[in-house]
Amino acid sequence: MKSKPIVSLILAICLFLIPLTAPSESLELSNEQQNAIAMLNYITVLTQEINSSKNSRLYLEQVYSSLINNTYPNSVDSRTQNQLTGLLDTMENYRMINVKRERLDFIFDQNQAQAIRAAVPNPLGFLSSIQSYRPSKLVSAIVYMAIDSISSYTAFTEQSNLKYINDSWALDDEESAELHNSRKGTFVYMISMVRDNNLPGDLILTENAVEELVSWKNNDNIIGRIRFLETNKPTYQSYGSYWLILAESYYSNGDFEKCLNAISSYESVKTRIFRRDYEYAKIIPLAIAAAYEVYLNEEYEAFASRYAQAILDNSDHDDWSLRYFAAQTFVDLYGKTQNKQYLKRAYEITLDNVNYLVEEQRKLNANYISAVQEISPPTYATKDEKEQISNYNKMLKETRKTELPPIYEPLLLNCELLFALADKLNISESDQLNIEGILHLKGEPIFLIEELDNNYWFIQDNKKANISIDFAGTKITIPVTCVTDNAVINVTVKDPNANTVTINDWYLEKVERPGEGNISTYYATYISNEARNYMWLPDSIVSINIIPKNNHNTKSYKFEYKTEGTKNEWYDYLKIWEGHKANWYDYAKVWENSVVFKPLEKVE
Repeated sequence: MKSKPIVSLILAICLFLIPLTAPSESLELSNEQQNAIAMLNYITVLTQEINSSKNSRLYLEQVYSSLINNTYPNSVDSRTQNQLTGLLDTMENYRMINVKRERLDFIFDQNQAQAIRAAVPNPLGFLSSIQSYRPSKLVSAIVYMAIDSISSYTAFTEQSNLKYINDSWALDDEESAELHNSRKGTFVYMISMVRDNNLPGDLILTENAVEELVSWKNNDNIIGRIRFLETNKPTYQSYGSYWLILAESYYSNGDFEKCLNAISSYESVKTRIFRRDYEYAKIIPLAIAAAYEVYLNEEYEAFASRYAQAILDNSDHDDWSLRYFAAQTFVDLYGKTQNKQYLKRAYEITLDNVNYLVEEQRKLNANYISAVQEISPPTYATKDEKEQISNYNKMLKETRKTELPPIYEPLLLNCELLFALADKLNISESDQLNIEGILHLKGEPIFLIEELDNNYWFIQDNKKANISIDFAGTKITIPVTCVTDNAVINVTVKDPNANTVTINDWYLEKVERPGEGNISTYYATYISNEARNYMWLPDSIVSINIIPKNNHNTKSYKFEYKTEGTKNEWYDYLKIWEGHKANWYDYAKVWENSVVFKPLEKVE
């Protein structure tokens, strides 16, 4: 619909003079009209994303839950209520269509914790060198992490890296009908809302406009994306998420002031249609990082403090990474101001994170200690589905052969920060007991790795368990409670001639569990190619150093062995089976001595 020339002229002048002013202000829309536009554009975009992601059970279930739990009731009129109900029905229909033919390859990756480990930095470094902290260090680890998965599987679900999403099937008749009803319903809703609320039609997004915006949102060409967003501002300016996309684009391009202006525009145009604004919360770390580059001293302090709180106000406990960023922001503010209230705020946030995350570690522990839990195929499963489940069960058994105790990295990361903050604040014994009560239910360890778990007690008897290993030259057998996936093992050999050799290519060969259900009987065997080629001599001293988790504050285990020759008399050389030699064929060299490894008193 075309606007009258005079209205267009006035609107153009307003936009020119106040480029970042919300359109609702320049058009003097009522609160009801602003709310209607926000809700209408939101539903238009959401419908498009639902239809694009109809084969993603994960996405449909997440959006379904969000609509029920996060829609602000006061923003919903009767017509919108009917439309939202229709969307819920659409998602359920899509889900059931999928269930009828879905391949059962959506099993969650058992090693999800490992994917996060490399992305999140060590918080102790920030606390010990507060003045060098830069929010941008955490932005890429938190804002651009796989945790922010919504943007990666909407519109381009076929490119998603989630193994259980498969978007390769053609639409069948049932899906086509549902897609038609969904699009038709959105169109009727748009016409009715514009007519009944006397809304300016130019501010309402069309289906094509939504497709184009989502396409550019996922475009890697930042300069081109910014150009598109700026050029098409009149089309999208009343849609709040447009400003968030623009803010992220400006930040990625280093335009920090423009990033802050875009976020300010979002705040002026948004109306409350959600209980919590998750999209806004995910962009706030960019705002804080941008403000760090733009503002100084008191201005930055006020901005960062306000927006760190905004993260908490607009996120749930499962958004642990965003809340972790908020905690680190308060740590940074303490470093700049020495105001202990900021440190206490960071402590409370991190404690809440730990309280939420601890249950996942307990589940991982229970799964590891128990026998493999195989999945039984349902009675209605197809031959293809049964084969996939069978292969999955085989994979579980194969993984178990070299599986070491699990570590839930989000919990570990927050424990590191929590205990560092607790030490800095010198918390009371009562608070210490409270933290231990959260982590150590009934006094049990939260991490199955002994030296790792020892870091997260305040009060303990400091009695070390009597750890013993078995060293046999080319292999080392170690209790699984002493090693993680990235343990480091170094063996230093000093022969009788004072020559020293270090062997550090040890790798995990197998994990054995002779007493299933009793972790104290589980042990890991490491082998070394370098040790296999080493010529062992009697009277050598062997020093073994085992670091349970590399690049982490855990104490190492130290052991010493001494080699003793087995050929003391001439006839001993005929006993070719005695002692250790590097390779099987070396035993044929009967003229050479062989050795046994005798443990000395444990060093540490």
